[in-house]
Amino acid sequence: MRTRERIEEKYGYDKFRGYSHVVPNHAVMILALVYGGHDFDEAMHIVNTCGWDTDCNSGNVGCLVALMHGLKAFEDGDDEGSEDSEATVKIEDDDDDEKRRYDWRGPLADRVLISSADGGYSVNNAARIAYDIANMGRKLAGEEPFPPPKGGAQYHFSLPGSVQGFQVVSEQRARVAIKQGYSIGNRSGLAIHIGDLEPEMVMEMKMEMKEIIDVMTDTFAPFGALDMDPYEFVGSPLVYPGQTLAALVRAESTNTTHADVSLAIRVYEGNGLPHIRMNKPVSLAPGASTMLEWTIQSKFLASGHLVQAVGVAISNGDTTWGWPFDGTIWLDHLGWGRTPTLCLDIPIEQDASTEFYKHSFVNGADRFDIDTLIGKFVVAQDQGEGIVSYGTREWDDYRVVFRDFTINRGTPAGVAARVRGLNRYYGLFFDNGGGASIRFASSSSSNTPDDSGSSRRRVVLVKALDQQRIELASAYADWEFDTPYTITLELRGDLLRAEVGEVRIVARDVQFPSGGIGIVATDGSVLIGSIEVGPLV
Repeated sequence: MRTRERIEEKYGYDKFRGYSHVVPNHAVMILALVYGGHDFDEAMHIVNTCGWDTDCNSGNVGCLVALMHGLKAFEDGDDEGSEDSEATVKIEDDDDDEKRRYDWRGPLADRVLISSADGGYSVNNAARIAYDIANMGRKLAGEEPFPPPKGGAQYHFSLPGSVQGFQVVSEQRARVAIKQGYSIGNRSGLAIHIGDLEPEMVMEMKMEMKEIIDVMTDTFAPFGALDMDPYEFVGSPLVYPGQTLAALVRAESTNTTHADVSLAIRVYEGNGLPHIRMNKPVSLAPGASTMLEWTIQSKFLASGHLVQAVGVAISNGDTTWGWPFDGTIWLDHLGWGRTPTLCLDIPIEQDASTEFYKHSFVNGADRFDIDTLIGKFVVAQDQGEGIVSYGTREWDDYRVVFRDFTINRGTPAGVAARVRGLNRYYGLFFDNGGGASIRFASSSSSNTPDDSGSSRRRVVLVKALDQQRIELASAYADWEFDTPYTITLELRGDLLRAEVGEVRIVARDVQFPSGGIGIVATDGSVLIGSIEVGPLV
């Protein structure tokens, strides 16, 4: 306490004015490390009770103490989560004492929300980020990256204690516990232990529907996160129509009866509230395993409806004796394919889902609207370049069609593909020529018309690389303002194709192997009626 008082006297907010000055807060972080760096709980206790900018201070101190001690900073000393531990998951009674004072990992469940210009990185989890950081270090050291676990499945449960955001999202009467563990053959997975799960039965002369346990992880902003103030969520969903969900599940041999298991998605629908949809369940006998697959059809997702979470749904599969289910279902991994089949268009009318739909685009422009009155996406930028993007880096080879693309004013303006942030993408720009147009740096492989000083209008295939706009190829085109055009981009490996009416442009580049789509406006505004994304034919 005396040390905190001395910091206040010498480094207090009255000495370093501003919203939240670094010097006073840096001082209390050092205090917390000196007095509590040996123990994560104590470090958190000290840094939070010191006040000032507690969220940033506790985040920084927590990161440092965790780096110092590793997973032991959160463990109880019973070796839970080690690869030699038993695959048993116990459901603790409510009156059991906690093994430690605080559970730092459980409530978070490894979930991470990042407001990022790279929309597919916004809804995240600690395991994915850990692999990314480790592979960055290996690249800097000249080493090969770690191979992606389990064939590249997005959720693989390979790191000790990591549940990758999976939680029970349904209200339940049965007892449920979830943890990462190791099953037969020391193979990692998510253990879902369920006790007293009743089957469908007749009670008091009426049919009692059997209980369903939904275990899911977020693939878009959770309900309520879009209203966070002052930190706005920015990001795109991870899962889309046309993609195939796949999950390997296994029933523990000691389970009391069959379990019905299916894949499940949670969707933001027209009322702005989430609704869970499931595919046909598979009956899983004790000791059995199966691969579940489900291609998400567009009919499940009307215009503006989004997949907010994915996971599995489990119910009692006994149809003979009426025994309660008691046992463990292992989720070995869950993932999805790369290329979506979707149409981004304008909802017929404004409803509660339109705001969620708008939030699924990463807005890097002064204005972005989904205007249901004129039936158009509107992107406007007062000065310089603005881009609105959608999608993830998992989109690699695909075809995208932008319909009714219209430039109101300002050039260069256009569309983008394989977007990986505000300043990394391939784009097809409409160039007005003359002094009003920005100048593009030329690629050595460019097939730009020879008379580069001409004021004729062109369409230009461009690579955006940080602050550069590198011309890959171009063609003359007598395009007009306030005139709608259909633009098609096809991306296959290093081959880039663009088409506007009768004009076709081809180039090759290897810099960006994947990424989402985008709309670009410069010193003006553009409109688009719809955007169709699908696999190459």
